[in-house]
Amino acid sequence: MITKVVTPHQPVLALVTGHFQSGSGYYAYRPQGTDDYLMIYTLAGLGRFCMPDQRQYLCRPHEIILCAPGTYQDYGVEESLSYWDLLWTHFRPRTDWLDLLGWPVLESGLMKLAVPEGPSRHQIVQQFYRVHELALSIGDLRDRLAMNALEGLLLMCEQINPDHANHRLDHRIRQVMDEITRRLSQRITLELLADLAGLSPSRFGHLFQEIVGISPMDFVERQRIERSKQLLAVTSLSIKEISRHVGYDNPFYFSLRFKKRVGVSPKTYRDSLI
Repeated sequence: MITKVVTPHQPVLALVTGHFQSGSGYYAYRPQGTDDYLMIYTLAGLGRFCMPDQRQYLCRPHEIILCAPGTYQDYGVEESLSYWDLLWTHFRPRTDWLDLLGWPVLESGLMKLAVPEGPSRHQIVQQFYRVHELALSIGDLRDRLAMNALEGLLLMCEQINPDHANHRLDHRIRQVMDEITRRLSQRITLELLADLAGLSPSRFGHLFQEIVGISPMDFVERQRIERSKQLLAVTSLSIKEISRHVGYDNPFYFSLRFKKRVGVSPKTYRDSLI
């Protein structure tokens, strides 16, 4: 039995893309998953996703796999074919994209969408190539342009999603998410969020995780870090002031959480923007 080495993965700020034409032996193994979404479009050949119990799901041509944050990842070229041509992207969705990520479920956190033959298939493939081209382009608008193209791709996918009508964000969850973004400077607890939704903490936590793919408090921290990145980029506020604006009383703890999420300290992040 081959012992697999964990595939390294650096924090993704917006999105990272790739086009691989992989041969025998290619695999990626991340038993803890990643803290972003992974989307893989199979153009040709055959790939496979393995589960911890060794069950496998095949990645056939013109099928798209979507892997939610924290989902077990063990994927690679299907051994019998020894070839896999794939487009892929790791990305952090904007809040208003989350209702576009409710695809047919294979396993908890692992989804698959089949792209039917016809005009929509050509449009989706070309849009994925466009995302990849923009992500590799030069210029300070690169990430924003690529993210806009990715939103277009997700909207195209939603048009062919058989679960389209069944996976809209529960209005209670949408309301809570909106409230979170308005209250980032305040103390936020699971009990408070559950009360806003009119649910018990346990029921709310389960529903939020099921719909959004991450826990409520993980979502809160992600929004706080994203807001702090904006403030670091466009204001002269001190790190202490920014930490207070996004709900951290202790600037040192804020810096620790920022580095955990972004990969660098707030100061280093700000300096890199100059």
